[in-house]
Amino acid sequence: MVQHQSEEILNISFEREGFSNIPRNIIPTLKSILMTPRNFFSQMHINKGFIFPSVFYIIISLFNICVTSLAIRFGIADNPFNAIAAQFKETVTDQEIYENLISMIKPFITQSPSDFPVIGYIFKAFFINIVVFALFVSVWHLLLSVSKVSRNGFQASFRILAYSSAPLILGVLPFPFINLVILSWIFIIVGRGIEEAHEVFPNQAFLGTLMLPITALILVLISGFVF
Repeated sequence: MVQHQSEEILNISFEREGFSNIPRNIIPTLKSILMTPRNFFSQMHINKGFIFPSVFYIIISLFNICVTSLAIRFGIADNPFNAIAAQFKETVTDQEIYENLISMIKPFITQSPSDFPVIGYIFKAFFINIVVFALFVSVWHLLLSVSKVSRNGFQASFRILAYSSAPLILGVLPFPFINLVILSWIFIIVGRGIEEAHEVFPNQAFLGTLMLPITALILVLISGFVF
């Protein structure tokens, strides 16, 4: 735990140098988050707003979505919606529930890669990503507050989670177990972020990272209830 949030800190360059320099700063920012997360979060102000971390998350999210959609379109990657539809057919016995689930992904179930609706997928996936992120960070921060890990408020939690999305950019790599690597990396980065931005001890930061899968489970249960 480092008591570091003072006015003398210049803040991270991604925010300090403004919107016009985002293209120049995005790669160094990614490198800093991925390789030296403790140093990154020790320099990050906890109360400089939601705009820049939101822009960062949007860049990472759009990059991932666009590359994934093009990979499906050109047959480089399998269409996951076809596999999901097949799984629904095997496991969902109630016809009404099955039809409701299929209707949600029907536009993206294709016979050949060339039929995949790239533009439609990008818009829908981006919208869903933003909604899910907003819900996720809200529930996660609530759990942090209940467990007395969140010392510096919702804005700090939001900024931690938004910048911790950096490993998602690796999701486009066609390597085995890449999702496991990404999730593990995110856990490590979030832990460092909690420790620095919320100014807590390592054991409290570890507790905060454990709230990530609990948050995901809560959202899955809520979605199951709603849909």
